[in-house]
Amino acid sequence: MTDSTPREQSEESRARLIRPRQVTAHFQAWRRFLGAYNAVLPQIENALYAKRELPLTWYDVLFQLNEAPGQRLHTRDLADALLLSSKGVPRLIERIRAAGFVSREALPRDPKSNVIVLTAEGQRELTRAIPIVTQAIRTCFADHLSEEDAEALARILGRVQDATGRHLGSG
Repeated sequence: MTDSTPREQSEESRARLIRPRQVTAHFQAWRRFLGAYNAVLPQIENALYAKRELPLTWYDVLFQLNEAPGQRLHTRDLADALLLSSKGVPRLIERIRAAGFVSREALPRDPKSNVIVLTAEGQRELTRAIPIVTQAIRTCFADHLSEEDAEALARILGRVQDATGRHLGSG
């Protein structure tokens, strides 16, 4: 029997769980993934906003619509396709619609359901934004990877994506 109190035993258990020597390569990889994401994403956002005053979340919506058949997606499918955020999609779409970059169309067979459609103005804005985002991705991310690194990273992250059942941005 031990002489320590339940509180002391609990603190000892927590201390055993977080010992630095127990940090695995998997946990380090997770931390590096999050650190890289948090370092790179703001730089891409800032580059796009500085040159086009376009939020990266708007770019994500325009890009996903551009990739969709007929440049249109049901609101639910658009939310599922977004890479950056699927929270607050109706408000996000409404702001983009107010800017003239997308329109909302009712489905003939279900007037309560809508599809979001990329407008000609949205297509033009996306066309102007793509080179900015591409350059920012190159500078902040791709230039730091060899071709082999990029292939390995895509393969590894694809496995993680497959395991979660979410297949975003596979293209």
